[in-house]
Amino acid sequence: MGKKGKRMGENGRKLGKNGDVVPEIRALCMEELGLWVRRFPGSFLTDSHLKYLGWTLHDKQGEVRLRCVRALQGIYGIPEMAPSLELFTERFKVVGKIQGRNGEKWGKKGKYWAGKWEK
Repeated sequence: MGKKGKRMGENGRKLGKNGDVVPEIRALCMEELGLWVRRFPGSFLTDSHLKYLGWTLHDKQGEVRLRCVRALQGIYGIPEMAPSLELFTERFKVVGKIQGRNGEKWGKKGKYWAGKWEK
């Protein structure tokens, strides 16, 4: 690790927090993390795991952001998980509503996301 906590990739490129330079890997990881949170909320519905979804909402690749939003859609769609999502929702400004390219709404029961994920 370097002085500022960043690792060097194989061609000397600095890797950030997530460390993955391949968008497909980041997208797949967020999709799987969403499944784990829904299946095992006792272990994965925590701020230490949700932060990765929050960071990925601002990924430079649209497909990565889209998969992250879909993972969050599944999590927010389970009413029992809502109390555990309050801090995440506030911290990552996950409020408002997201609309897809055709105007369809993503989310359930008043839980919508705002942002620019469909670029």
